[in-house]
Amino acid sequence: PKGLNVIQIESVTKYVEYEELVKFEIFTRQKGYPNLAQKHKENNYPDNFFESYKRYAKSLISVDNFDGSDVDTDMELELIFLENPLKNLYESKRILLEYKNRILANHKVSIMSLNNGYFKKEYVRTNNSGYFDFFFKKDTKYLIESVVIIEGSNKKKDNYAKWHSLWTSYTFKTPNN
Repeated sequence: PKGLNVIQIESVTKYVEYEELVKFEIFTRQKGYPNLAQKHKENNYPDNFFESYKRYAKSLISVDNFDGSDVDTDMELELIFLENPLKNLYESKRILLEYKNRILANHKVSIMSLNNGYFKKEYVRTNNSGYFDFFFKKDTKYLIESVVIIEGSNKKKDNYAKWHSLWTSYTFKTPNN
């Protein structure tokens, strides 16, 4: 249909095997969990272990015009635009982060952009109301992502995963005018 269209994909659960704790520590610190490797040690987990993960991705695509708004697709972890990010680029936009349909306050979000061959990565945090404000530039590709890391299921069907990561992402390109 004309206007904004939201494409949403939820992946199956996948697994990554860590052979040393330092790689897990780098990953968890980068995603906003600076103490998780310490907790891993306190739990007496081995340095060689599995982590399960699942992706929750959305893309915004416009057809003929930029009218419309984002929708809450009811995924377990989700970014939701509270204002249309493709219109009125001189105004900041609010982006909400929800986990299990509840706001996720004070949580790390990364924003990657590509404009005219120039790549930029920025980090923001959601506020107490679960959103952050951001000015999007014209003619720029964006990837916004955030990760929640929880205890793994430790069940045979999940490779006895010690941790489980949920990844949400949003991709779109702003118009050039």
